[in-house]
Order: sequence, then C-alpha cells, then structure tokens
Amino acid sequence: FDPFWGVLSFLLAAAVLIWYLEQHTRLPSDALVGLLFTASLAIGILSLPGEEILDSLFGEFPNLDPFMFISVLISGIALTTLIFYFARKFLFSIVSDELARVQGGGSRAQQLILLLIFSGVVALGIKLVGTLLMGSLTIIPASIAKNISISARRYILLSTGLGALIATAGAFASHTFHLLPGPTIILLGVGIFVCSLIFWSE
Repeated sequence: FDPFWGVLSFLLAAAVLIWYLEQHTRLPSDALVGLLFTASLAIGILSLPGEEILDSLFGEFPNLDPFMFISVLISGIALTTLIFYFARKFLFSIVSDELARVQGGGSRAQQLILLLIFSGVVALGIKLVGTLLMGSLTIIPASIAKNISISARRYILLSTGLGALIATAGAFASHTFHLLPGPTIILLGVGIFVCSLIFWSE
C-alpha cells in the first residue's frame, strides 16, 4: 500500500471538515487550515511503517516508478488547469464574499473546490519533496511572483511558471551534483527569492 493514498485521504477529509466548520463556526479560516491540515499530515505519518518515514519527510522523486511519475504529472496539469479556470472567482472570494457573489463566485461549492485543489497540491508536493519541504515549495514561488508582479493575472502566471521552473532546475542540479533533490529545489528557490528582493526594492 502506497502511503501517498493514505496522506491524500487524510488531506481530502480535512478539506471537507474545514469547509464544514467555516460555515458553522466563527473560527478563522487560516487557523482551521493550519490546524487541520497539519493534524491530518501528522496522523498520516504516524500510520506509516518506520522504514517509510524518510520518504514521507523528504519525498520520493528520484525513486518514482514510471506509472506514478506520469500519474503525478497528469494530476499536476489537471490541478493547474482547475486553478486557472476558477482563478478569477477565487481572487474575488479572497477580497470580499459579496464581490465574489456579484461576479458569479463565492458559492459554498466553489469554496470546497478550492480546498480540495489545495489538498491535492499538498499531497503531490509531499510525494515529490516530502512533508518537511512542501511548505517551502508552496510559499517560495508565490513569494517571488509577488515581488515582481504588477497584476493579479501576472502573479498567478508567474507563481505557476516559477514553481515548475524551480522544481525542474532543482531536480536537474541535484542529479548533476549528486545531491538530495528536495533540499536542492528549496535552496534554489530561496536563492531566486533573494534575487527578486533586489527587483522588488526598486
């Protein structure tokens, strides 16, 4: 049994629970996301055999079999397509629920879709670079794009492209210099972020 499916199941369950609690409690959304996603990952890791803990922490990218690699690639493309399809409505929801409803968004179904997409992205990231590095890989491309973007559209396009570029270049560098791929990808992203601060300061 591939632990990935267990992690994905816990994350999807957490997404549904967050969606429900957002509607029935006054707890802040960011607190719910942080607590429940972290708890679901912790439960998933505790259920793993000892010999598979390292894979869950640092990822399996170099050891993925062709079927799983293709599955991750297709899933990533599908999730990216969904993000671009719903991007406008998601952005309005972040600013104002009322504004989102005027634009045809902000429905409970769309809020659930956003959480499920996020769960899928996190699960794929854990499969590739592991739990410890997933947070950085999620944050770094978006942070770089924020420093050099002048519009929401450019921000979305740049963050997506930078994520793919950093992951690909980091994997190539790790293979070339015989380093672990996860940390190499993250350090490359951090380096690019530092360079983007020069541009941002202008």
